Amino acid sequence: MLEVIDSSLAQYVMHYVGDTTVFAEEVYTQPDILLQAAFTQLAFSKLDLEQQYEFFHETNIDLNEVYTYAQAIFSDRRNFLTQSKYMATHLKSVSNHPNIKDGELFIGLFDNCLWRNEAKSVLAIVKIDEKEIFLDVKNEQDKMTVS
Repeated sequence: MLEVIDSSLAQYVMHYVGDTTVFAEEVYTQPDILLQAAFTQLAFSKLDLEQQYEFFHETNIDLNEVYTYAQAIFSDRRNFLTQSKYMATHLKSVSNHPNIKDGELFIGLFDNCLWRNEAKSVLAIVKIDEKEIFLDVKNEQDKMTVS
């Protein structure tokens, strides 16, 4: 089971995904305690933490795009912004269902999450269709800000 009580948000980015995709140009680190709590709630509140989620590909897991982008982030955290843009682009390209709304894509790297009593880093990828009361996301002059 994944435990996130003692986790910390190491870095995060917000992209806007819609008819036009707006990529963030900055990765944020060390959010204040309230913003970190809000993002932790956003990233993990709707997950069944007892359930294990795995990437899949019919022939070769390295051909799964999101898996490959995540691996690049875990291999070198300096790749975070570039790989998050690739993720946003890919997820937009495969999300063609008419009920999928425009919105922000939160990608956060959490440290010190416990998986089977072992500290791990976790990458959370969350599409925000409906605004949460505790987040104020602004897209002004093609720059995403969160408070």
